[in-house]
Amino acid sequence: MNQDARAARQVGARDAAVNAMKREIRLAAEELIRGNPDDVSPVMRVVGVARNLERIADCATNIAEDVMYLVEGRVVRHEGP
Repeated sequence: MNQDARAARQVGARDAAVNAMKREIRLAAEELIRGNPDDVSPVMRVVGVARNLERIADCATNIAEDVMYLVEGRVVRHEGP
């Protein structure tokens, strides 16, 4: 909305942190399920929330990449990390 490419770059940088958090939650969930098989349902709900938050972060990153293209004319989605 503000065509702020600098803010858009920051969104992209944070996506990796969200991905790492999702992996940590999944690993912790696996350990919890192994230790407490009766708690599978609530643990899987937490994993689902983490997955959905990671997807939201992916969508925000896509929007940020579009902003960078709009403002700077660069296609950053193909540049790599």
